[in-house]
Amino acid sequence: MELHSEALIHADGTLVWSTNTFNKGVAGIELQTNGNLVLYDKNNRSVWQSFDHPTDTLLVGQSLKIDTVKKLVSRASEKDGSEGPYSLVMEAGGFA
Repeated sequence: MELHSEALIHADGTLVWSTNTFNKGVAGIELQTNGNLVLYDKNNRSVWQSFDHPTDTLLVGQSLKIDTVKKLVSRASEKDGSEGPYSLVMEAGGFA
């Protein structure tokens, strides 16, 4: 796999992961002590952070925002990353 500025690409050319920050002038990256991965522009302003895109793990200090995340799904197991039996759904009125 290769890291191309804001994307991780498999050797066969398949896009594995992307921050969707192309043309936002990413100039720096920081993995903070709380686990938040932050991309910065040349003025040291955050243009993307992993805490805005939770997956199956919430870290201390990470919040859920109704406009960015609709559903969190557990993993099947520690070694199996497929969808597990538990989920948390956010709706305008609260959690479901």
